[in-house]
Amino acid sequence: MYRDSVYDEILQKVNEEVTHYERKLEKDPTDAATAYRLSLIYKDGLGVTKDYEKAYQLVLQSYDTDQNPLAANVLGTMYYNGMHVEKNKEQGLQLMQYAHQMGNIAATFNIGLHILVNSDGDTEEEEQGLEMVRTAAEKGNHFAQFSYAGFFDDGRLGQDYATAFEWYLRAANNGSSGAAVNLGFMYRNGIVNAEHPDDKAFEYFRQSAYMHNPHGMYNLGSMYDNGIGVEENQHAAFYWFTKAASKGSANAMYALHRYYNEGVYTDYDPELAMELLEQAAVNGVVAAQRDLGNILSDEESEYLDYEKAIYWFEQAAEEDDVIAINNLGWIYENGFGVEQDYATALNYFYRAAEAGYAVAQCNVGRYYIEQRGGMPNDIDHAKHWLQLSADQGYERAVQLLEELRDKPASGDGGFWKKLFS
Repeated sequence: MYRDSVYDEILQKVNEEVTHYERKLEKDPTDAATAYRLSLIYKDGLGVTKDYEKAYQLVLQSYDTDQNPLAANVLGTMYYNGMHVEKNKEQGLQLMQYAHQMGNIAATFNIGLHILVNSDGDTEEEEQGLEMVRTAAEKGNHFAQFSYAGFFDDGRLGQDYATAFEWYLRAANNGSSGAAVNLGFMYRNGIVNAEHPDDKAFEYFRQSAYMHNPHGMYNLGSMYDNGIGVEENQHAAFYWFTKAASKGSANAMYALHRYYNEGVYTDYDPELAMELLEQAAVNGVVAAQRDLGNILSDEESEYLDYEKAIYWFEQAAEEDDVIAINNLGWIYENGFGVEQDYATALNYFYRAAEAGYAVAQCNVGRYYIEQRGGMPNDIDHAKHWLQLSADQGYERAVQLLEELRDKPASGDGGFWKKLFS
């Protein structure tokens, strides 16, 4: 079984640290600093299972002992965001304001972010919030540095990748796992010039993974899976996908379902594979939604359920997944779980065809030939769509084109535009 010795060592140190802190608190329940440190470990899931209830009890214990601003800020964020406790923004802001007045930089950032989010176009408030975020960033708070970088990354302060990179780098060097992930993406997507960008991306994804970030873990697994920036290693990929999934990464769940479904690098477990696929679909992974629809609409599948299949195809179609859109056309063309409706099928085929999907382009051409969905027999338009499909190598379109080779053009050339205008 593959193990990452560095990460195993990190986990061992975390476990030793947790044991040490818990023993200290048993001896002295008024040790506010220890209660605070332990609360962060459970709140952020740093090497342990994330546990908001335990984190809340520990940070409350710390704050009640000496009203220290560190604990006040964390307690404030838990009330503000409703972590384990009922959401209470007013109480959360009061605690963060107290921490800010006591000089806590993290609280300065949190209040600044609150002002920005709730400024509602008020320029003066926006400037106040931005100044607080910038102040916290300049004083070294990595959460503020990460957010400030994001303002330049997504264009809220003008698109400036160079400045975003500088702040992500500062944040990553100060312990921001999210910044390390984004640096990995910047190298991976060619936003940053480097001699070996994939190698740099791999390094930053690994750095983030070692900080227990599920996105870093998933992307590190993907690098191993595809042999990008590192030699392909499916055992390592499975290891990191498993770690990421355990921390809630839906993309990792989707990746893992393939391993269990095929019994590759792990035991064959189709039931677990299906559970992982469903979890990924529920959590918004479009490819998982489409694949789940495929399984549920397969006549040979033990999970056959057209109603559910349509639901998942529709979820994926809402995100413009062309395969799911085409599959909905197939569902209506054949009347699987719905009343057969060629016109509705054609609308789905046309939508996917316009987006460039070869199978759908072939289907549109076929509808011209077969005069389905109210279409006229129009060989010119049939050949047009079939050629687009054939140019992408779709064999069925090539065959249909060959059958139409000697047929003359016919039909109303403006009918198509009228139908969908």
